[in-house]
Parts: sequence; C-alpha cells; structure tokens
Amino acid sequence: MRAEILLLRSSGMGGKAVAKRQLVSENCVSKWTTRFRQGGIDALADKSGRGRAASIPLEKVEEVITKATRSNRIKTFKGSNDPHFEATFRDERFFADITSECIREGSFGGVKELEASIKKYISARNASPKPCRWVANGQDILEKINRAGKKLNKPVYMTEH
Repeated sequence: MRAEILLLRSSGMGGKAVAKRQLVSENCVSKWTTRFRQGGIDALADKSGRGRAASIPLEKVEEVITKATRSNRIKTFKGSNDPHFEATFRDERFFADITSECIREGSFGGVKELEASIKKYISARNASPKPCRWVANGQDILEKINRAGKKLNKPVYMTEH
C-alpha cells in the first residue's frame, strides 16, 4: 500500500485522489508521502513499538487459531439444490484458493499485512488468469453425487448417456 501511494503521488495524482483510490484517509497518504520525502525508502519500514501491547499471550492466540481451523474443516459432503451452483462454486473455489495459497501460508503482524498479501495474490492471479476446468469425468462426478444423494435423501441424477 505504501509503495502504491508513493507511485500514485509521484505520477502527479493529488493526495485526496490517492486516498480515495487506495481507500485510505488523506492523513495516511500525507504521512507516507512526508516520511518518504524526509527519510527515503528506509523511512517506509514499520517502526518498532508501534501499536498497543498485546493483551493475549502469543501461545493463546496460536491455540485459538489452531482450534478454530480444525473445527471449520468440512467432514461431510453437502448436496446443493441451488440452480446457480456452478457460478457459486466458482466463487467458493476462489475463496478456497486464496485461503490455501495466500492466507494460511502467511504469518501476518496485522490487518494491513494481510490486506497487502491478499492484494498481491489477486494482482498475480489477474496477471495470469487460468480458467476453471473440470478435470474429473462427468460420469464419475454424477455417480459420486448420486451416492451422496442417497445418503442425504436428495434427488438422484441420471448417470447413463
């Protein structure tokens, strides 16, 4: 975010326009612009001791995150009656990808670091888009859906051509 602010400012964009584009306050844009002018690239690093001291021990935070991650794992297949399932699946696939490839991989010191990581992931993904393609045989997919449907008392789909 800091680099983007400075690039936009150096291209001649005003502070108010940069703030609006980056979804930050004008004060934030002014702060990073001033720090860069006064101290160069080194002034953009996080200052130590910033922010309030943690009120929860790091070990407890790790324990809670681990428990929450385990409890959110899907252990059963859920059938869908949604007529827009394919479009919904693509959205869910995106969130699954960003979670596994970007969010879970990293260790973030705060929301801004997480946000920067997400923006970087999306930029890279947009720079080299790949279509979502089914790699499984359609017949196999329908058979799996039918097996799950029988267990869940859902409708069974035709599996013969």
